[in-house]
Amino acid sequence: MVTIIQDLPDFSFSSTLPNLKFRTDFLTMVVKFYRHNEGEKEELFSEKFAVDKEGVIEITTIGELLEPYLEKKLNQEFSYRIVDAQEEVSKSFRVQYCRAEIDIPAAAFLKNFFLTTMQGDKSILLDTPEFIHFYEDTPSSVVAQVVYEVEGVIQKEEKILKTQTTAHVINTLEVSPYLLEKEGAKLIEYTIKADARNQRYIIDYQSVEARPRLLFTNSFGCQETFLCKGTLELESKITRSAGWVNSQLRNFDTQEERIYKANTGYMTPAVANWAEDLIRSKEIYLLNDRTPGKEIVIVDSKVNRSMRFDELPSFTFDYQLAQRNHNVLLFKEAGRIFDASFDITFN
Repeated sequence: MVTIIQDLPDFSFSSTLPNLKFRTDFLTMVVKFYRHNEGEKEELFSEKFAVDKEGVIEITTIGELLEPYLEKKLNQEFSYRIVDAQEEVSKSFRVQYCRAEIDIPAAAFLKNFFLTTMQGDKSILLDTPEFIHFYEDTPSSVVAQVVYEVEGVIQKEEKILKTQTTAHVINTLEVSPYLLEKEGAKLIEYTIKADARNQRYIIDYQSVEARPRLLFTNSFGCQETFLCKGTLELESKITRSAGWVNSQLRNFDTQEERIYKANTGYMTPAVANWAEDLIRSKEIYLLNDRTPGKEIVIVDSKVNRSMRFDELPSFTFDYQLAQRNHNVLLFKEAGRIFDASFDITFN
Protein backbone atom coordinates (compact mmCIF):
# COMPACT_ATOMS: atom_id res chain seq x y z
CA MET A 1 0.00 0.00 0.00
CA VAL A 2 1.31 3.45 -0.94
CA THR A 3 0.72 6.32 1.50
CA ILE A 4 1.60 9.87 0.46
CA ILE A 5 3.21 11.75 3.35
CA GLN A 6 4.09 14.96 1.47
CA ASP A 7 2.53 15.57 -1.94
CA LEU A 8 3.28 17.97 -4.76
CA PRO A 9 0.90 20.95 -5.12
CA ASP A 10 -1.47 21.20 -8.08
CA PHE A 11 0.33 24.34 -9.30
CA SER A 12 3.81 25.47 -8.29
CA PHE A 13 6.92 27.34 -9.35
CA SER A 14 9.84 25.10 -10.28
CA SER A 15 11.96 26.87 -7.66
CA THR A 16 9.59 26.00 -4.81
CA LEU A 17 8.56 22.43 -5.67
CA PRO A 18 8.69 20.48 -2.39
CA ASN A 19 10.03 16.97 -1.95
CA LEU A 20 7.72 14.06 -2.73
CA LYS A 21 7.57 11.81 0.32
CA PHE A 22 5.66 8.55 0.65
CA ARG A 23 5.55 5.22 2.50
CA THR A 24 5.02 1.63 1.34
CA ASP A 25 4.73 -1.79 2.96
CA PHE A 26 7.18 -3.25 0.43
CA LEU A 27 10.97 -2.99 0.19
CA THR A 28 11.09 -1.32 -3.23
CA MET A 29 8.89 0.71 -5.54
CA VAL A 30 9.15 2.36 -8.96
CA VAL A 31 8.71 6.11 -9.43
CA LYS A 32 8.07 7.65 -12.85
CA PHE A 33 7.67 11.28 -13.98
CA TYR A 34 5.92 12.29 -17.21
CA ARG A 35 5.52 15.44 -19.26
CA HIS A 36 2.13 16.05 -20.89
CA ASN A 37 2.07 17.54 -24.39
CA GLU A 38 -1.07 17.78 -26.52
CA GLY A 39 -2.70 14.74 -24.96
CA GLU A 40 0.44 12.59 -25.02
CA LYS A 41 2.73 11.62 -22.12
CA GLU A 42 6.50 11.58 -22.43
CA GLU A 43 8.39 9.64 -19.79
CA LEU A 44 11.13 11.79 -18.25
CA PHE A 45 12.29 9.68 -15.34
CA SER A 46 11.92 6.10 -14.15
CA GLU A 47 13.78 4.63 -11.19
CA LYS A 48 13.41 1.83 -8.64
CA PHE A 49 13.90 2.99 -5.04
CA ALA A 50 14.49 1.07 -1.82
CA VAL A 51 12.77 2.24 1.34
CA ASP A 52 14.60 3.36 4.47
CA LYS A 53 14.22 1.63 7.85
CA GLU A 54 10.84 3.33 8.35
CA GLY A 55 9.54 2.26 4.95
CA VAL A 56 9.75 5.82 3.56
CA ILE A 57 11.05 7.13 0.24
CA GLU A 58 11.69 10.84 -0.37
CA ILE A 59 12.30 12.27 -3.88
CA THR A 60 14.24 15.55 -3.75
CA THR A 61 15.26 18.29 -6.25
CA ILE A 62 12.26 17.65 -8.50
CA GLY A 63 12.45 21.23 -9.75
CA GLU A 64 15.96 20.62 -11.08
CA LEU A 65 14.69 17.52 -12.89
CA LEU A 66 11.92 19.46 -14.66
CA GLU A 67 13.76 22.76 -15.25
CA PRO A 68 15.49 21.82 -18.56
CA TYR A 69 12.08 21.01 -20.08
CA LEU A 70 10.50 24.16 -18.66
CA GLU A 71 13.19 26.34 -20.22
CA LYS A 72 11.80 25.38 -23.64
CA LYS A 73 8.14 25.80 -22.66
CA LEU A 74 7.74 27.86 -19.51
CA ASN A 75 4.44 26.51 -18.19
CA GLN A 76 3.70 22.80 -18.52
CA GLU A 77 1.69 19.94 -17.07
CA PHE A 78 3.52 16.98 -15.54
CA SER A 79 2.54 13.87 -13.59
CA TYR A 80 4.12 11.24 -11.37
CA ARG A 81 3.33 7.55 -10.98
CA ILE A 82 4.33 5.46 -7.95
CA VAL A 83 4.06 1.68 -8.28
CA ASP A 84 4.71 -0.99 -5.68
CA ALA A 85 3.87 -4.70 -5.75
CA GLN A 86 0.27 -4.09 -4.74
CA GLU A 87 -1.00 -0.79 -6.14
CA GLU A 88 -0.09 2.44 -7.88
CA VAL A 89 -0.70 6.11 -7.15
CA SER A 90 -0.56 8.91 -9.72
CA LYS A 91 -1.17 12.64 -9.86
CA SER A 92 -0.98 15.43 -12.45
CA PHE A 93 0.42 18.84 -11.54
CA ARG A 94 1.33 22.06 -13.37
CA VAL A 95 4.66 23.88 -13.02
CA GLN A 96 5.70 27.41 -13.99
CA TYR A 97 9.41 27.96 -14.69
CA CYS A 98 10.93 30.23 -12.05
CA ARG A 99 14.47 30.57 -10.72
CA ALA A 100 13.49 32.91 -7.87
CA GLU A 101 12.09 31.72 -4.57
CA ILE A 102 8.76 33.48 -4.03
CA ASP A 103 6.97 33.43 -0.71
CA ILE A 104 3.40 33.39 -2.07
CA PRO A 105 1.68 30.52 -3.92
CA ALA A 106 2.28 30.35 -7.66
CA ALA A 107 -1.42 30.66 -8.54
CA ALA A 108 -1.79 33.83 -6.44
CA PHE A 109 1.35 35.39 -7.91
CA LEU A 110 0.37 34.66 -11.52
CA LYS A 111 -3.11 36.08 -10.94
CA ASN A 112 -1.86 39.38 -9.50
CA PHE A 113 1.55 40.05 -11.10
CA PHE A 114 3.28 40.06 -14.44
CA LEU A 115 6.14 37.61 -14.96
CA THR A 116 8.87 39.91 -13.70
CA THR A 117 10.62 40.67 -10.43
CA MET A 118 9.99 44.39 -11.02
CA GLN A 119 7.63 45.56 -8.28
CA GLY A 120 7.68 49.31 -8.88
CA ASP A 121 7.54 52.04 -11.52
CA LYS A 122 9.80 51.67 -14.56
CA SER A 123 11.58 54.69 -16.06
CA ILE A 124 12.05 54.35 -19.81
CA LEU A 125 13.00 56.34 -22.91
CA LEU A 126 10.58 57.04 -25.75
CA ASP A 127 12.36 54.66 -28.12
CA THR A 128 12.62 51.78 -25.62
CA PRO A 129 10.96 48.51 -26.64
CA GLU A 130 8.84 47.18 -23.79
CA PHE A 131 7.00 43.89 -23.30
CA ILE A 132 4.79 42.35 -20.64
CA HIS A 133 4.38 38.63 -19.98
CA PHE A 134 1.63 36.99 -17.93
CA TYR A 135 -0.19 33.70 -17.46
CA GLU A 136 -3.99 33.63 -17.70
CA ASP A 137 -6.50 31.11 -16.37
CA THR A 138 -9.39 32.90 -18.07
CA PRO A 139 -9.30 35.24 -21.11
CA SER A 140 -9.33 38.97 -20.36
CA SER A 141 -8.46 42.31 -21.93
CA VAL A 142 -5.33 44.47 -21.59
CA VAL A 143 -5.67 48.25 -21.41
CA ALA A 144 -3.28 51.18 -21.15
CA GLN A 145 -4.15 54.17 -18.97
CA VAL A 146 -2.17 56.95 -20.66
CA VAL A 147 -1.25 60.44 -19.43
CA TYR A 148 -0.46 63.14 -22.03
CA GLU A 149 0.49 66.78 -21.84
CA VAL A 150 -1.19 68.97 -24.46
CA GLU A 151 -0.21 72.66 -24.42
CA GLY A 152 0.53 72.48 -20.71
CA VAL A 153 -2.70 70.66 -19.85
CA ILE A 154 -2.72 67.09 -18.56
CA GLN A 155 -5.02 64.71 -20.42
CA LYS A 156 -5.82 61.09 -19.57
CA GLU A 157 -6.97 58.41 -21.97
CA GLU A 158 -7.59 54.67 -21.84
CA LYS A 159 -6.64 52.54 -24.81
CA ILE A 160 -7.37 48.86 -25.38
CA LEU A 161 -4.18 47.02 -26.37
CA LYS A 162 -5.71 43.52 -26.58
CA THR A 163 -9.39 42.67 -26.43
CA GLN A 164 -8.96 39.04 -25.40
CA THR A 165 -5.94 37.17 -24.05
CA THR A 166 -5.36 33.42 -24.35
CA ALA A 167 -6.04 31.16 -21.38
CA HIS A 168 -3.61 28.54 -19.98
CA VAL A 169 -0.59 29.93 -21.83
CA ILE A 170 1.90 32.72 -21.24
CA ASN A 171 0.75 35.84 -23.07
CA THR A 172 3.38 38.26 -24.39
CA LEU A 173 2.35 41.74 -25.48
CA GLU A 174 4.41 44.67 -26.70
CA VAL A 175 3.70 47.83 -24.70
CA SER A 176 6.41 50.11 -26.12
CA PRO A 177 5.80 53.86 -25.68
CA TYR A 178 5.88 54.58 -29.42
CA LEU A 179 2.64 52.58 -29.73
CA LEU A 180 0.91 55.11 -27.45
CA GLU A 181 2.28 58.36 -28.88
CA LYS A 182 -0.27 60.85 -30.17
CA GLU A 183 0.27 63.74 -32.56
CA GLY A 184 0.34 67.10 -30.83
CA ALA A 185 0.68 65.53 -27.38
CA LYS A 186 3.62 64.73 -25.12
CA LEU A 187 3.53 61.25 -23.60
CA ILE A 188 4.18 61.55 -19.85
CA GLU A 189 3.44 58.09 -18.45
CA TYR A 190 1.18 55.09 -18.85
CA THR A 191 0.01 52.12 -16.80
CA ILE A 192 -0.65 48.71 -18.30
CA LYS A 193 -3.52 46.80 -16.67
CA ALA A 194 -4.45 43.14 -17.17
CA ASP A 195 -7.02 42.07 -14.57
CA ALA A 196 -5.37 42.67 -11.17
CA ARG A 197 -1.90 43.14 -12.68
CA ASN A 198 -0.52 46.59 -13.41
CA GLN A 199 2.79 48.12 -14.42
CA ARG A 200 3.49 51.85 -14.57
CA TYR A 201 5.96 53.30 -17.09
CA ILE A 202 7.33 56.83 -16.71
CA ILE A 203 8.93 58.52 -19.72
CA ASP A 204 12.41 59.85 -18.92
CA TYR A 205 13.12 63.03 -20.90
CA GLN A 206 16.23 63.91 -18.85
CA SER A 207 18.46 60.97 -19.81
CA VAL A 208 19.31 61.72 -23.43
CA GLU A 209 21.16 58.46 -24.02
CA ALA A 210 21.45 55.11 -22.28
CA ARG A 211 24.26 52.68 -22.99
CA PRO A 212 24.24 49.80 -23.06
CA ARG A 213 20.62 48.97 -23.79
CA LEU A 214 20.06 45.34 -22.92
CA LEU A 215 17.54 42.60 -23.57
CA PHE A 216 17.78 39.88 -20.92
CA THR A 217 15.97 36.72 -19.90
CA ASN A 218 14.58 37.12 -16.39
CA SER A 219 13.96 34.61 -13.60
CA PHE A 220 10.68 33.52 -15.24
CA GLY A 221 12.30 32.79 -18.60
CA CYS A 222 10.78 35.92 -20.19
CA GLN A 223 12.67 38.72 -21.92
CA GLU A 224 12.83 42.27 -20.57
CA THR A 225 14.73 45.42 -21.47
CA PHE A 226 17.13 47.29 -19.19
CA LEU A 227 18.73 50.71 -19.78
CA CYS A 228 22.07 51.56 -18.18
CA LYS A 229 22.12 55.31 -17.55
CA GLY A 230 25.55 55.50 -15.92
CA THR A 231 29.01 55.41 -17.47
CA LEU A 232 30.32 52.93 -20.04
CA GLU A 233 34.04 52.22 -20.39
CA LEU A 234 36.02 49.94 -22.66
CA GLU A 235 39.15 48.03 -21.69
CA SER A 236 40.94 46.12 -24.43
CA LYS A 237 43.43 43.37 -23.60
CA ILE A 238 45.59 41.97 -26.39
CA THR A 239 47.64 38.82 -25.99
CA ARG A 240 50.50 38.59 -28.47
CA SER A 241 52.41 35.49 -29.53
CA ALA A 242 55.80 36.49 -30.99
CA GLY A 243 58.71 34.64 -32.53
CA TRP A 244 61.83 35.11 -34.62
CA VAL A 245 61.41 34.60 -38.36
CA ASN A 246 64.45 35.12 -40.63
CA SER A 247 66.18 36.99 -37.80
CA GLN A 248 63.15 39.31 -37.46
CA LEU A 249 60.82 39.45 -34.47
CA ARG A 250 57.26 38.97 -35.61
CA ASN A 251 53.84 38.78 -33.96
CA PHE A 252 52.47 35.61 -35.54
CA ASP A 253 49.22 35.71 -33.55
CA THR A 254 47.18 38.25 -31.56
CA GLN A 255 44.14 37.57 -29.42
CA GLU A 256 41.97 40.53 -28.34
CA GLU A 257 39.61 40.54 -25.39
CA ARG A 258 37.38 43.59 -25.02
CA ILE A 259 35.79 44.10 -21.62
CA TYR A 260 33.07 46.73 -21.25
CA LYS A 261 32.53 48.26 -17.82
CA ALA A 262 28.95 49.45 -17.41
CA ASN A 263 27.16 51.32 -14.65
CA THR A 264 23.42 51.17 -14.14
CA GLY A 265 23.16 54.75 -12.90
CA TYR A 266 21.26 55.61 -9.73
CA MET A 267 18.15 53.50 -9.11
CA THR A 268 15.24 53.34 -6.72
CA PRO A 269 15.21 50.34 -4.33
CA ALA A 270 12.49 48.64 -6.42
CA VAL A 271 14.49 49.03 -9.63
CA ALA A 272 17.64 47.81 -7.83
CA ASN A 273 15.86 44.62 -6.79
CA TRP A 274 14.85 44.08 -10.40
CA ALA A 275 18.35 44.96 -11.71
CA GLU A 276 19.77 42.02 -9.78
CA ASP A 277 17.77 39.81 -12.16
CA LEU A 278 19.84 41.27 -15.01
CA ILE A 279 23.09 40.57 -13.16
CA ARG A 280 22.19 36.90 -12.65
CA SER A 281 20.70 36.37 -16.12
CA LYS A 282 22.13 33.60 -18.31
CA GLU A 283 21.01 35.17 -21.61
CA ILE A 284 21.63 38.85 -22.46
CA TYR A 285 21.70 40.71 -25.79
CA LEU A 286 22.65 44.22 -26.81
CA LEU A 287 19.72 46.19 -28.20
CA ASN A 288 20.14 48.00 -31.50
CA ASP A 289 17.14 50.32 -31.66
CA ARG A 290 14.34 47.77 -31.17
CA THR A 291 16.28 44.79 -32.54
CA PRO A 292 18.31 42.29 -30.47
CA GLY A 293 21.97 42.47 -31.44
CA LYS A 294 25.02 40.55 -30.27
CA GLU A 295 24.87 38.31 -27.24
CA ILE A 296 26.99 39.32 -24.26
CA VAL A 297 28.17 37.63 -21.08
CA ILE A 298 28.56 39.35 -17.71
CA VAL A 299 31.96 38.29 -16.37
CA ASP A 300 32.07 40.35 -13.16
CA SER A 301 29.70 42.51 -11.14
CA LYS A 302 29.56 44.62 -8.01
CA VAL A 303 26.21 44.83 -6.27
CA ASN A 304 26.26 46.79 -3.01
CA ARG A 305 23.28 48.07 -1.07
CA SER A 306 22.60 49.17 2.48
CA MET A 307 19.64 50.01 4.74
CA ARG A 308 20.33 53.75 4.64
CA PHE A 309 17.10 55.60 3.90
CA ASP A 310 18.83 58.21 1.71
CA GLU A 311 20.77 55.73 -0.44
CA LEU A 312 20.21 55.43 -4.18
CA PRO A 313 21.91 52.18 -5.23
CA SER A 314 24.04 51.89 -8.35
CA PHE A 315 25.51 48.67 -9.73
CA THR A 316 28.57 48.13 -11.92
CA PHE A 317 29.27 45.11 -14.08
CA ASP A 318 31.80 43.98 -16.68
CA TYR A 319 30.68 42.25 -19.83
CA GLN A 320 32.13 41.06 -23.09
CA LEU A 321 30.79 39.76 -26.37
CA ALA A 322 29.88 36.08 -26.27
CA GLN A 323 31.65 35.48 -29.59
CA ARG A 324 35.35 34.68 -29.92
CA ASN A 325 36.18 37.56 -32.29
CA HIS A 326 36.08 40.85 -30.37
CA ASN A 327 37.37 42.95 -33.28
CA VAL A 328 33.90 44.29 -34.11
CA LEU A 329 33.14 47.50 -35.99
CA LEU A 330 29.78 49.00 -35.07
CA PHE A 331 28.84 51.60 -37.66
CA LYS A 332 26.05 53.08 -35.52
CA GLU A 333 28.60 54.08 -32.88
CA ALA A 334 31.56 54.85 -35.13
CA GLY A 335 33.25 58.20 -34.62
CA ARG A 336 31.35 59.10 -31.44
CA ILE A 337 33.57 60.48 -28.68
CA PHE A 338 31.01 61.98 -26.31
CA ASP A 339 27.55 60.73 -25.54
CA ALA A 340 24.47 62.58 -26.77
CA SER A 341 24.27 64.75 -23.64
CA PHE A 342 27.37 66.62 -24.87
CA ASP A 343 25.32 68.26 -27.62
CA ILE A 344 22.84 69.69 -25.12
CA THR A 345 25.36 70.65 -22.43
CA PHE A 346 27.50 72.68 -24.82
CA ASN A 347 24.79 73.98 -27.11
